Amino acid sequence: MISMLFVGCNNQDEPSTNDTTFTITVKSQGGLPIKDVMVKVFKDVEKQSLHWAKETDRDGVVSFKGDSQNSYFAILEKLPNGYDAEETYEINNENIEIILNAKLGDSPN
Repeated sequence: MISMLFVGCNNQDEPSTNDTTFTITVKSQGGLPIKDVMVKVFKDVEKQSLHWAKETDRDGVVSFKGDSQNSYFAILEKLPNGYDAEETYEINNENIEIILNAKLGDSPN
């Protein structure tokens, strides 16, 4: 007689049930999309834990996957001449629109 015992173990990394697509749109004060801005997203306000980084597309948009229960913080790099950004942007919902301010005395491209 052969006896078999099957023991199931589910140790697979399952996707989080809170996976969300976050979308960040970067625009000028006049509403024009700004492409090629480097957006870096961190899991902490101290910017020690990089979660994701990518440049905006021609529509000024980038998207990343994250856990809807987590907080994220973004910084912008490679801004076009004539624009200023805040030091940090808090990502507190799925769709964020960032409006870049024109620097006084400089004309944006």
